[in-house]
Amino acid sequence: MNRELILRISGTLAPDNKISLRTVSHTLPHLQRAIDKVVLYEKYGDLKKRSALPSSLYESADLFLAPFEDGSVKIPLVGNLLDGVGARLNQFLREPYDKAAKDLEYEYGSLANQLDNVRGNIERENVENITQEDLNAGANRLERSYAQTAVLKDINTMLSPLRAKSSVDDTIELVNNTLGKTANYSFSHVNAKTFGKIVTQKRLAKPVKYDGILEGLKRTGGKTFPCVGIFVSALTGQEMNLLFVSEMDAVALNKFNLSKKKFSIWACPLAVYESFDHLRGDIVFASLIERL
Repeated sequence: MNRELILRISGTLAPDNKISLRTVSHTLPHLQRAIDKVVLYEKYGDLKKRSALPSSLYESADLFLAPFEDGSVKIPLVGNLLDGVGARLNQFLREPYDKAAKDLEYEYGSLANQLDNVRGNIERENVENITQEDLNAGANRLERSYAQTAVLKDINTMLSPLRAKSSVDDTIELVNNTLGKTANYSFSHVNAKTFGKIVTQKRLAKPVKYDGILEGLKRTGGKTFPCVGIFVSALTGQEMNLLFVSEMDAVALNKFNLSKKKFSIWACPLAVYESFDHLRGDIVFASLIERL
């Protein structure tokens, strides 16, 4: 029990140095889930195929409440965590935390505006020639991004009590003591909101060439993506949602719908933070290249 995390909660979330079970239920379980995901990634190198931590790894992930300090809502958490978990947690958290602490929220603009920029670059031939094969070859990097985004999602949920209007003067602090090194992540009402925007904002990843067939088209009724198609990759055989920002874009591919005719497109994976599923994730149609 020599690896220790500390969760320190102050302000209206901890009146008179007490903490409600409601606040505990909104924070600690999500921290445990984040640690579970880091352990899974360290052990197996991927998360997509694993919905939950197997019981055989509980000992390497479980956090235990150590004795509370008098007059404090400093919650010491100890456990025999798998080697590398503390360092990986720091690696996942550091960049988005630093951006949030400096209020460096980056607005990518609307997805439609992002797509306009992508299409302009395609027309000018100012894009990298990335294929789905290239994505598969870089699967390890994509798995790391996927794991990071999954962990950040849980940390962000842990911070949800801080984003309430009643918590403007409150803080939640996470201290990570790993191998004698201490990393401190102090969240306020303001930077918790910024952190949430940073780690949950959707954006278009770099355009990729996809080859495949179209196995269905339908209207969604949505404003951002009014139409969606079922695109089956010629490389993997996996179905992917092909999203369209306009009905006109969908009409351009209607001739391929249910025809079994292969065609090639530029499309952008829909990413959250730095992550997208390169095998089955949603992709946004940019332009038709050619019939194969």
